[in-house]
Amino acid sequence: MSVLTLLSGNASTVLAEGVAKLLDGASLTAAKVGRFANGETSVSVGKSVREADVFIIQSGIGEVDTNDAVMEMLILANASKIASAQRVTLVVPYFPYAKQNKIKKRGAIPARLIADMMKVAGAMHVITVDLNPAQMAGFFQIPIDNIMLWPLMTQYVTKQVPDYEKCVLVAKNAGASKRADKLARMLGLDIAMVIDCANEDDFDVATSPGRPRADSGAEPQAAEVAMRTGSIIGKINARCCILVDDVLDVAGPFISAAEALRAGGASRVIVMVTHGVLSGTAPEELQASPCIDEVVVTNTVPQEKHQARCAKLTVIRCEGVLAETIRRVHNDECMSSKFCNQLELA
Repeated sequence: MSVLTLLSGNASTVLAEGVAKLLDGASLTAAKVGRFANGETSVSVGKSVREADVFIIQSGIGEVDTNDAVMEMLILANASKIASAQRVTLVVPYFPYAKQNKIKKRGAIPARLIADMMKVAGAMHVITVDLNPAQMAGFFQIPIDNIMLWPLMTQYVTKQVPDYEKCVLVAKNAGASKRADKLARMLGLDIAMVIDCANEDDFDVATSPGRPRADSGAEPQAAEVAMRTGSIIGKINARCCILVDDVLDVAGPFISAAEALRAGGASRVIVMVTHGVLSGTAPEELQASPCIDEVVVTNTVPQEKHQARCAKLTVIRCEGVLAETIRRVHNDECMSSKFCNQLELA
């Protein structure tokens, strides 16, 4: 059997080190990933990977911005391919450009472009977490494993949320309704949904909830955005509401939804998402919101700096899931059985 070799770019170094510690006999292979003076990405793998089974751990955003993370990942994959690796697998906990998975007028589909670039770079397999929408798997011409963290989410609720049996799972919008329904069924809880609420398109990435996007066209005015707190389908009065979605990027939509829930009589609001991107001033905005009691995310995106800026932030660690996934892929084992059974908080 080929030797399991782990590489990492600069976006997810802490996560990669945590995964390496959980894989017996594996360690992170030294790789020099840097920048030239003109901004170009430079990569050099520290030892031979000939005939090795290479896993490159790199999230789509983190300690470096998205475009740098993508280029580091692609060049690491290509360097491994050129060095005669037997197989190159990209482990991408947060998939870059997933938000742009549909074509718009005079636009493109960047998520499909990233999938194509991965294959061209030399990747033979992709592992990602909570790819949304799941149909994006059809963009890939190579095998992909989309790992869901439902068991970790449900474990957190049952072990950390007081009287969770009285809670209600709330979809932030219609797009999150399947996610909320899945978690509600697993936990045996009721479901509700926020409708006609402000969404990501109403806000600039790095601005506060009160500021609308600067795009031209018929965008809502600041006062209109502030008023769009939405209405509720479902019974939430005097109950703890767990507001779920896949990504928390800008804070505005979640704050608007939380305000709607509080106005509807919710006793407590917990935000629970897989990917805590938390762009711009999102950590401070969440901390300042009186309507949100807790924000629960995983560490598919590095959270150390975010935690320093938002005391409400709780992080569920996913190194165990990723390590077990890598082990199974390396050993050509089945991925269908449930193995997300170890809850660890940061």
